[in-house]
Amino acid sequence: FFQSLYKRPKKQQDDVKEDIYTPIKNEAALKVLYNTCKNTYDSKTRARAELLFAELESVSRGPSGNSERNDLINQISHILCIDTNAYPNEQKSYAQMREAFDTKIYGLTNFKDRFCEFLYASQFSKSPSFKALLVGPPGVGKTTISEIISELTGRDHVFVDCAGSEMIAMSGIVKSYSCAKPGKLYSSIFESGKTNILLFCDEIDKLSVTKEGDPYSVFIKMLGPQKALHDEYVDSDLD
Repeated sequence: FFQSLYKRPKKQQDDVKEDIYTPIKNEAALKVLYNTCKNTYDSKTRARAELLFAELESVSRGPSGNSERNDLINQISHILCIDTNAYPNEQKSYAQMREAFDTKIYGLTNFKDRFCEFLYASQFSKSPSFKALLVGPPGVGKTTISEIISELTGRDHVFVDCAGSEMIAMSGIVKSYSCAKPGKLYSSIFESGKTNILLFCDEIDKLSVTKEGDPYSVFIKMLGPQKALHDEYVDSDLD
């Protein structure tokens, strides 16, 4: 009786979330996607995708070419399977914003006043993107604040842990190396399937500066007027 009572519950089929985004990583499906949505991509993306598809056709299908083919398919997937359109979010009133902050955070009155004003004003700007730097010791609510902003703006909350990360971990490894892979930032966006997200980069003060390079430089283009993230593995810019 006790054994049956304390058995670990099995995961039911209904427990699996249906809205999880899964990027396409099948060669035939990627070709169909590109041919169907070709006109929705910008000229740089089209040129890059067609170059990679041409490379893919030239690689042999034998065991010797499997690794290179997988790399090319992965690169194409990273280029085509991210939605770069910024959809308009539902506008919130100042009172709604303040209520959301008051419900989850106690105190910090001055911060709430300033930040709610900032968020409210950003709704009427031409650019849908904004940047904020949260500074403070552990446990004061930086992550909670970002989750509230994600909820208010209707964007997915994508978390990136930057602690101890070096240059190559942030910018990606060039495809010519055997252990090549995209950087942390690009991978996080790829897994979410869209760029209209709230990207929360945690512990940016703990990035590792080594002789390989300065990982802070990865953020320069992202935070600047270019608003572009360049990844060495994908070898293209993402708006």
